Amino acid sequence: MKLASVRWIAAIVAAFVCQLSIQAAEELRVGIFGDWQISNPARSSSASLLKDIFTSMKNLGVDAVMMTGDVASGGQPEVYEFFMKTYNEVFADQKPELLMVMGNHDFRNKKYVTREEKLKVFMDAFKMKELDYVRTVKGYKFVAFNPTSTNGEQYTKEHFPRFQKMISGAIKESGNKPVFVFSHFPAYNTVYGSVYGKGAVSEILKPFSKIVYISGHSHWPIADDKSIYQNKYTAFQTGTTSWTELEPAFFNRKKAMSSGYGKARCFLYMTVNDKEIKVRRFDVSAKREIKPNRPWIISLPLDPATYKYTKARAGLNRKAPEFPAKAAGEAVPVKGGVKLVFDAAKHDDFVHSYALHISQWDGKAWQAVPVKKELLFCSDFFLGIEKMKKRYDVEIPAATFQFEAGKRYQLEIIPIESYGKRGKGIFVEYNAK
Repeated sequence: MKLASVRWIAAIVAAFVCQLSIQAAEELRVGIFGDWQISNPARSSSASLLKDIFTSMKNLGVDAVMMTGDVASGGQPEVYEFFMKTYNEVFADQKPELLMVMGNHDFRNKKYVTREEKLKVFMDAFKMKELDYVRTVKGYKFVAFNPTSTNGEQYTKEHFPRFQKMISGAIKESGNKPVFVFSHFPAYNTVYGSVYGKGAVSEILKPFSKIVYISGHSHWPIADDKSIYQNKYTAFQTGTTSWTELEPAFFNRKKAMSSGYGKARCFLYMTVNDKEIKVRRFDVSAKREIKPNRPWIISLPLDPATYKYTKARAGLNRKAPEFPAKAAGEAVPVKGGVKLVFDAAKHDDFVHSYALHISQWDGKAWQAVPVKKELLFCSDFFLGIEKMKKRYDVEIPAATFQFEAGKRYQLEIIPIESYGKRGKGIFVEYNAK
């Protein structure tokens, strides 16, 4: 057996034993993932991943499995069939509760025109009596609601009162226990990756505080602790089990995403007792736990006065990233642009990205070159924090910045941590040819 597999099994077992020994009063265990998003089980590299996820969850002793939508890339029934076949094989002896919602991709099968047809395919596959529902697992309420438009992209206003009635009813029946609400789309501008959308989910959840809202869709790396958010209520996102998404502002976004395709597939393990909710993150591709010493811990009962994953954490004890002493770099011409190679900065969490400021020598002094917007590029944190390179490289395409032949440039590289705090930059000179 490969060493990585041995370590993975050990990590899963350790997580389970830790919960049993430290939290004897534990009441609930839930495995959570989303955005599997495959089209053909026989050809997809993500197909075998499903068995790994379910096996890990089984070893963790989960009471429920939650899937936050986008099971298939285009609503293919054969994908749903493969999902259930794998689920039944892994959980042959004792099946946990299966909690499902549809994602926008589950509405994309062109063979089925009406919303009713698309819903029937999904619900039949997963033996669901209701698409939107309230279920009880070991005394805890789970509320599921789905996009209501025909294409699965929106939640229409006429359905808001129905969803809110489901949530308020679950809260009323739960006393001081948290209520877990889930759907495919995140509430706008809450968790990492919730930059898209028009706020429909925010309006649905607006009246409530005693809930934990769990969403998929974003595909953004869950190693970033902005993936959990607290304000009036608590919310977290589930990352991805397919491909990784990154900030649109990064000029190296597409290249970084293609290099990281399928390398950051994750699931979450949530445990609940009468004092706290604990969420641990696992990278299935790398077979490791993400930040094993930094699980998300939510105090119970839910009370905004005790929330610690708020926007305020951006300014609380966050250090600026730093370059190593004597850090240096170089810029070299490559086809289609310039490659910048430099000693990576460091941070006690991780260096999230860099800003690039460019100046040009006018014969007497360096003059800042005006650009329409600041040039930003991501680090390689999304491939695994422990795997981040000590010497990083990024290509600056000509479409991002055009270096003029015969001109002398100074490139300032400024490190940025996850919440935006910036460190001191280093400088690299480049004589364009």
